[in-house]
Amino acid sequence: MTQEGMQKIINIKASLNTGNSGELKVIFPNTKPVTRPVIKYSGIPDPHWLSGFTEADGCFYISTYDSPKSKLGKSVQLVYIITQHVRDRELMD
Repeated sequence: MTQEGMQKIINIKASLNTGNSGELKVIFPNTKPVTRPVIKYSGIPDPHWLSGFTEADGCFYISTYDSPKSKLGKSVQLVYIITQHVRDRELMD
């Protein structure tokens, strides 16, 4: 791999989620993050889409917490979470 090819890869990595580490920034000081395309949400293309996100980055769990309004002093909460990058907020909403 050439230095130029490696720089292209580092430029792409700089544009992803957490970007480049401090060490990479030192080794590749001329890094210029590539522009990522903006993709507008146009609906869920497949009915199994949500189950795919849940399998990859989601979970269900049961939480208990203190509740003075409950006769037993405890309450139960059913929780469903999908973790995604903040740029996907419109999609998740």
